[in-house]
Amino acid sequence: MRVARSETHIKNQAVKTAHVDYKSMYPSVYVLQYLWDLVIAKNYEVKDVTQETIKWVQDLTIETLLETTTWEKLRVLVKIHPDKDLLPVRAQYERSFNIGLNYLSVKSDKDYLWYALADIGNAKILTGESPEIT
Repeated sequence: MRVARSETHIKNQAVKTAHVDYKSMYPSVYVLQYLWDLVIAKNYEVKDVTQETIKWVQDLTIETLLETTTWEKLRVLVKIHPDKDLLPVRAQYERSFNIGLNYLSVKSDKDYLWYALADIGNAKILTGESPEIT
């Protein structure tokens, strides 16, 4: 027996939507971000794009994320100093470890974590605030 689930947060109103296929989410993200280019690259170059990234996240909107040209720009790793920021965290939930969105803070001002820019963008869209990118 298969079980399906459907939710709605907006009722009786026409809204623009985007089709998402959760069964192939990871392969779709892989293709949309052109991540294969990184796998087959002969070499790579590290660039400091901190200021550009901070501005890009500040200006980020849902409409921006619906543009296919945006996805390749998400191939960035960022060092952040989380302070009650909504981020994916691996933790123990009941009896197993899994990943969930949790409000995350680090213990001291010297601590930081590395996250994918897509996770930072998600935090910005969901809360209106971006984690501090260092």
